[in-house]
Amino acid sequence: MNETTRKLYFEYAFGYVNIDEECIYFTATGNWDEVRKLKGNRHDFIKPAHQKATKSQVYLVLLTLMMLGLFYYAWLSRSIMPIFVGVCGFYFGFQAVRHQVKPRFYLPLDEINEVHLAGDKVTITFDEDPILSSQFILEQVSEKGIDILQEVFEHKVKTWTTETNY
Repeated sequence: MNETTRKLYFEYAFGYVNIDEECIYFTATGNWDEVRKLKGNRHDFIKPAHQKATKSQVYLVLLTLMMLGLFYYAWLSRSIMPIFVGVCGFYFGFQAVRHQVKPRFYLPLDEINEVHLAGDKVTITFDEDPILSSQFILEQVSEKGIDILQEVFEHKVKTWTTETNY
């Protein structure tokens, strides 16, 4: 990627989409440094992201159990302090792991066959791959994101469809 390459990005419900001249990237932060890490090998990067999701889910279950224990302790001791500590701990713990469960992978633009737009939901269909499913759905895409996708894909993919009755 040279310095004159155009870089676009936008946010959707579960992360960020970054687009350059070659690929579309699905990242947790929208940071182009994360994109550079993805470009190494897209298949190797998917597996650790899945493992992080599993670890994050275990962490959230443990936080929930801890919070239930604190509620029980608060009920026994008739004090509100354990509840306050439990709610704060759960909130900050959730904030610490929420970016780790977001999808992280990329697709070369020439592998994308179809883009279907229905309101703020975009379905991207791409060449079959043994690791990824053949579709990826973006939900709660902003108007900026829809404009970017339309600009990039309307004339580059085999099928671009827009559903106006939503």
